[in-house]
Amino acid sequence: AGRDFDREGGFEGELRLLESGKGSQAKLSVRVEVLPPLLAAAPPVSEPGSRLSITVISAEGLRAADWGGKSDPFCICQVVGKPETQFKTAHISKTLAPVWDETHEIDEYQQGDSLEFQVFDYDRGSAADLLGKALLLFNVFDREGGFHGELKLTECGKGKTATIKVHVRVLPPPWPLAPPISEPGSRLKVSILSATGLRAADWSLLGSGSSDPYCVCELRGKPSSAAQTRHIAKTLEPQWDEIHELDDYEHGDVLEFTVFDHDYGSASDLLGKAILPCMAFDREGGFDGQLKLRESGKDSTATLTVRVEVLSVALLPKAPPVSVAGSRLRVVVRSASGLRAADFSFGGGKSDPFCICQIRGKPDLKIQTRHISKTLEPVWEEEHEFDLYELGDSLEFTVFDHDKGSASDLLGKVTLASGDFDRAGGFEGELKLRECGKGYSAVLSVAVEVLPPETPEAPPISVPGSMLKVFIISAKGLRAADWSLRGGGKSDPYCVCEIKGKPSSKCTTRHIRKTLSPTWKEEHDIHDYVHGDALEFTVFDYDAGSAADLLGKAVLHCREFDRDGGFTGDLRLRECGVGRSAWLTVQVHVELPSPSATPISVPGSRLRIAIVRANGLRVADWGIGGGSSDPFCRCEIQGRTETRVETKHINKNLNPVWNQEFEMKEFQREDCLVFTVMDYDRASSADLLGRVALAAREFDRAEGYAGTLKLRDSGNGPPATLTVRVEVLPPLRPSSAEPGCSLRVLVRCARGLAACAGMPDPFCVCMLRDKPHTRRQTRTLKGTAAPTWHEEHRIRSYSPGDRLECIVLDHDVGEEADLLGRVSLESMHFDCAGGFDGELTLHECRKGSLATLSLQVEVLPPGRLPLVIMVFAASNLPDSEETSGFVCTCHPAGRPHFRARTSERKIAPPPVCTWTEELHMSEYVEGDAVEFQVLRQDKELMLHEIGVASVQHTAIQDACGFAGKLHLMNSRGRNAGILNVRIENIHQWENRRQAEEEERRAREEKAREAERQRREREELERRRAQEEADEQARKEAERRAAEKAARRAQALACEVVIPVLLWPGDEVIAQISILGGATVLELARRAARSAKLPLCPRMRVGGRLPSEAELLWDVGACDSASRVFAEVCPTILTCSADFTAKVWNAGTGQCELTVASQEGVSHDGAVNSACATPDLKWIATASDDCTAKVWVVDGVMRVVSVAWTLVGHTKPVYSACFSQDGRFVVTASGDGTAKIWRMRTGQCVHTLEGHSGEVLSATFTPDGMLVRTVGHDRSMKTWEAETGRCRGTVMGQDPAQAMSFTPDGKLFLIVARCSEVEVRCMTTGASKQILRGHAGQVTWASFIALRAPHVSLTALRSGKLGMSDKATAAPMLKRSLSASASLILSPCQSSRAGSAAPSPSSCVRGLSSSDRGEFERRSRSRRSPSGTAAKGGRSK
Repeated sequence: AGRDFDREGGFEGELRLLESGKGSQAKLSVRVEVLPPLLAAAPPVSEPGSRLSITVISAEGLRAADWGGKSDPFCICQVVGKPETQFKTAHISKTLAPVWDETHEIDEYQQGDSLEFQVFDYDRGSAADLLGKALLLFNVFDREGGFHGELKLTECGKGKTATIKVHVRVLPPPWPLAPPISEPGSRLKVSILSATGLRAADWSLLGSGSSDPYCVCELRGKPSSAAQTRHIAKTLEPQWDEIHELDDYEHGDVLEFTVFDHDYGSASDLLGKAILPCMAFDREGGFDGQLKLRESGKDSTATLTVRVEVLSVALLPKAPPVSVAGSRLRVVVRSASGLRAADFSFGGGKSDPFCICQIRGKPDLKIQTRHISKTLEPVWEEEHEFDLYELGDSLEFTVFDHDKGSASDLLGKVTLASGDFDRAGGFEGELKLRECGKGYSAVLSVAVEVLPPETPEAPPISVPGSMLKVFIISAKGLRAADWSLRGGGKSDPYCVCEIKGKPSSKCTTRHIRKTLSPTWKEEHDIHDYVHGDALEFTVFDYDAGSAADLLGKAVLHCREFDRDGGFTGDLRLRECGVGRSAWLTVQVHVELPSPSATPISVPGSRLRIAIVRANGLRVADWGIGGGSSDPFCRCEIQGRTETRVETKHINKNLNPVWNQEFEMKEFQREDCLVFTVMDYDRASSADLLGRVALAAREFDRAEGYAGTLKLRDSGNGPPATLTVRVEVLPPLRPSSAEPGCSLRVLVRCARGLAACAGMPDPFCVCMLRDKPHTRRQTRTLKGTAAPTWHEEHRIRSYSPGDRLECIVLDHDVGEEADLLGRVSLESMHFDCAGGFDGELTLHECRKGSLATLSLQVEVLPPGRLPLVIMVFAASNLPDSEETSGFVCTCHPAGRPHFRARTSERKIAPPPVCTWTEELHMSEYVEGDAVEFQVLRQDKELMLHEIGVASVQHTAIQDACGFAGKLHLMNSRGRNAGILNVRIENIHQWENRRQAEEEERRAREEKAREAERQRREREELERRRAQEEADEQARKEAERRAAEKAARRAQALACEVVIPVLLWPGDEVIAQISILGGATVLELARRAARSAKLPLCPRMRVGGRLPSEAELLWDVGACDSASRVFAEVCPTILTCSADFTAKVWNAGTGQCELTVASQEGVSHDGAVNSACATPDLKWIATASDDCTAKVWVVDGVMRVVSVAWTLVGHTKPVYSACFSQDGRFVVTASGDGTAKIWRMRTGQCVHTLEGHSGEVLSATFTPDGMLVRTVGHDRSMKTWEAETGRCRGTVMGQDPAQAMSFTPDGKLFLIVARCSEVEVRCMTTGASKQILRGHAGQVTWASFIALRAPHVSLTALRSGKLGMSDKATAAPMLKRSLSASASLILSPCQSSRAGSAAPSPSSCVRGLSSSDRGEFERRSRSRRSPSGTAAKGGRSK
């Protein structure tokens, strides 16, 4: 206690530990000293409205919370107990000594508030770790100059000393003090004008983002007062200019403003918050200004502009009230106008309004009008009355829109203060509704008048102990709660009456079926009445198997019936249904207690209760023969469940006879007995059959009480009765104990125990009430309902008047023990001569069980000190063949009847008899000697004395007791052996046991500590070895990285020769000399130019596809072991309505070329078709702009330019096609003509006329001599290319474009969607690539069978061909037309049918002898037998 150390010198000493174990004498050594305060006392400088300026400067000595040996600390500060004042600093990465130097302000400081600083380690994606916290008391900084210094952090880690440096100053309030102008019921007029500097919460492609802000204003702690502005889209400087009124204002309330960003479909984002204390606006003139927003973003300076004004609650000037105690209110709800339309309708929308009026703060005093359908100008003209009006009550009117099957919609609400109607003449007029919808101005017309009480004032007649006689007669006008097929409907009403706020006083009538005007005529007694109590009547509709429906309620105040004559009349029911008028007829009068006799009870008196019988109980259990009950009765003193007693239950009986007597201790005057009759149900809770209370004045008299009590809540039908007898008994014998006595408790056995499931494992706990350190516990006996412990326990610290508590528990492994029963034994029962010896009935047993506990309790005087004697062994004992064993006994000298003995033991060689048994001598008195006797038992079980020995009391009373050897003397005075014993009193024994236990625990703790240190050393060595290995690995990695970087730098500057192979295969197509630092794209371009490939190939290094921007050295292309491949995938040409044509890589799906010049020259209409030369040097496009264009293509550099624009057609051009030799282009147009153009000049050579409609396509034959055209008239014409003459016409041709395939037939094209082309596998139909890039509909798509000249490895090695040898390589590329001298860049190589064979002499220049021979052999095989060129061929 404070008085023990709050003194000069403090406290230093030992404290005895409670609850430290059975028989424990544990102590704790402490030293406590009171220190002076850190700072001298100084007067506070704060005043109402003061603020705090807090600068969090730095911290030092923090622990490392992250694996790398650092932390990312940040600090949180708040006023203790006010989480809304919390602020947080930024986190600083990788440091144990952070420097924040951040200043924040807290607006809501009150004198006495302390500050809490918490330092955490920031962890992304997980909870922050605590690094320490500190508390700064208000008297340290609430002074002149504030506080500037370091605070020591607690919970900062074992062995750590961390500090945080802060500067805290108290700032004066921003507003001068002014007297408040508000009064009870005042309102606030809040104008939310604008905000500035908000952060962007929504991301935007077009700029830095924006927000959709809205503001919420509410009184702190009153969420029902919240008002919200509209949200304004896409702005950081919103202008709301909205006015709201808040009704629930009381002086001292704080306004909270919160700005959010509105997000559809997700939670709003916080943009900032601000508070405005009442002193800022509860003054003359209110508040008009800007508030700085907190939590508005890093480095934000956001502000909110508001105007707040306190409005007077009264609508009329003040006038004296006219109400008195018991006054009523007459409220007339007349009409409303200007309501908003809450229901959608094609005709403009309507509402179904109804009005609810209630007294504010009394939700049970509420009335409701009917709803009027489809109107915005309802007229109700309904009159209602409130019975319990008190001076100061305000009225709340709320108008709703009625929606069947869903919640009602709010149309407006208003509050009418008591001062506006509690006056002469009352109030009649219009009230302006609030929250009636944006842009609406709705009003409610009402009339309110204060009425005088229905009954005049009269003096109360009740006295303490009075009870109420309540006669519930009938009801009328009830609503139909049950639906009926016959129409109309009925109810099954019953009435509940109780004293308001006292549910134990409840009484219930029976329910009457199928009526709206029930007649009960039932009388009930209520005993708990005190003057001032009000009676509450509630009428319900009974529904079997479901909750009862409310039919109405009424309240009868005490002034109505606590008078001469009581109350007889009708009560108007409230909440009885919209538009209904229901009444309840009752009679109530106060019954004064009978002239009481002089009570005979005194402190310690007991009660003898006889529960005789019950009659007329209801049926609680259904049965085929009509049903019955299994009743039992429970009795207890009201409010004290520990005094509860129960009778046995009687099966199948509605008129049970128990005839059981009980004795109840601890009766006090004015105690009330409660009798409860229940129906016993196995495996379910008991059902109530009735209950009744019996006041003490009825039985605390000489003759007691004997009679029949009428049960309440006994069900329908005649009331049930209970016959009992109660008698007050005098206290038991007076106490004979002295200070310092102890108790000897012998726990014998228990009977009739019952567990929840199966057989219990009982044990018994004994202790003195309110002295938990005296707890004693028996052993646990397994699986028995009748345990026999027969254990003796000593309980010290007994004082006269202490109560002994015995609790029988069921032991459950791993769970809390279950209660089997408990009993309390008053000191008067055992603190007397002879003590207590008998059986006690256990309370709180399992239902239906009757359990008992057998005890013997005796008060031991201070001089009687039990001994514990350990008999070890006896030696040198005489032995014979007739001896079967030895026994040792001991007893106090002169009192052999308190003898204790060991068990029988035999002599084992050497001649020693060992017992090692503990004997308890409870009757030892200080000063007695202890005598020992060793006996020999013969085979006939007869005992013969061998020797005796004694120990004097002086040896026993030694501080450590006695331990040693005793010489046994026989009857002749000779030595008969040696006996080894130890004698201790109970305290010494307990202390030794405790010391041995502590020593054992110390050894175990020491062993655990040694094991822990060994593990720590091993872990430290392991970590050290791991760190050394990690360091060596790191250095090795750094060395390798440095070597690799040096090799890379050297290789990037060196030129290497890279052989490029054609994928797939092993054929080398180019030898490229290039720098190791070049990109993969540069290698691809040079390989394409060297091998004369039409497009830049995709490069493969080994099995990897590197990106074009990677360096050759990085991808391993410079390694001699790496193989570099050039992969040329099938090429696709597409046209689109977006005025472009594109060349695609079918392998990757990427666009290689877009046919448009760098100057932006392109077609002015959709491109209908396109074609390309086999070497992809030229592309021709046909367009809806009536032109065709010829483009020059550099596929390697991915550059396209316009060569010619073919102008001459008058309608859209549908087709363009090159001749085989590339000298001509033929186009087909919608003007009914086709034209042949010369590539060299771009001039029209021939116009082919003859089709009767549009010409859809025109193509050259493979030999280039003929042109075939197909028209819309389904005719195909053949023309001579040289002359333009028509050679023939074939009818019935389909102009539809055929599907495009690769030359090997493995892939084909389809237009997947309007702007996409899909490449699919021919065999499986699976999609390989989707070509996306056109902005319009794809009009044409086709594979291009590209060809490039084959360059042999021999020519490459001889150096005769290369990137610079254009004069030799170019002519050969132009003349190579056959498969022997060309390479088809497609998944399979093939040649066009009908291609002319070139002259061998024109193609062999620059080739080696072997290549030249192979070329000439293939050329001769393609010639005709006459030695001339094949038909249709060219010899140029």
